[in-house]
Amino acid sequence: MRFAFPLFTLTTALLATSIGHAATITIATDGTDADALGGADTFVTRNSVASAATDGNLAVVNRAATDNNADRVPFLRFDTSGALSGGPLTVASLRLTLGANASPAGLVVQIYGIPDAALNENFDATTITFANSGYTTGSGSVIANDATDNSVLDSSLTLLGTLAAPTINTTYTFSSADLLTFLNADTNGIASFVLATTVITAGGTSTPVFASSDSVAFTADQLPALIVDVPEPTAVAALGAIACGLTSRRKRRA
Repeated sequence: MRFAFPLFTLTTALLATSIGHAATITIATDGTDADALGGADTFVTRNSVASAATDGNLAVVNRAATDNNADRVPFLRFDTSGALSGGPLTVASLRLTLGANASPAGLVVQIYGIPDAALNENFDATTITFANSGYTTGSGSVIANDATDNSVLDSSLTLLGTLAAPTINTTYTFSSADLLTFLNADTNGIASFVLATTVITAGGTSTPVFASSDSVAFTADQLPALIVDVPEPTAVAALGAIACGLTSRRKRRA
């Protein structure tokens, strides 16, 4: 006589245990471009070709005056080649720390993703400019302003969510269903982001300035990073072993 129920119960328990195991991985931008999938962060400035690759800040500026030369758009890139190989993510967040310049009332920071394998997803922080980024609009770019007037071409980017009126010296761990979908759609081990803001209509020069990977004023756990939960190798191996065992059992019964 075979006792199938206990075996089923044991298998179910193993599956539940295996699926529950996950490792939290922090993927930081490293500020270098030494390899094709390395991390980087920088910002581009309207009508400027100067590189901000080693700047300690990621300034997000969108002046009320149309196409102001102070307008700045940050770009961030993460090497996700190891983190996303174990299966779909269920938990993910983007960490950003606002280090200086409180936001004017009503200002919103918009977080966009560069679509998988799209232009400049693997940007070089030492050579990307407002003119050649492919996503910045208006004066200093070959792309005309669109209807949103936030200095970026919204139609070519994926909006992942927003941070409303972020406050100084605060670390944010931004997460959304759209961020998860965006990361799980990755096929090339690169996840890149663009930050923009709604137009500043008050507050003078107060603009959000986030810490970059080159900042010396913040600790490592305040610098830009992707924080994801991924299946541990042991969990994946256990799932594989269970699947093989069930397959063998079916074959023996047949």
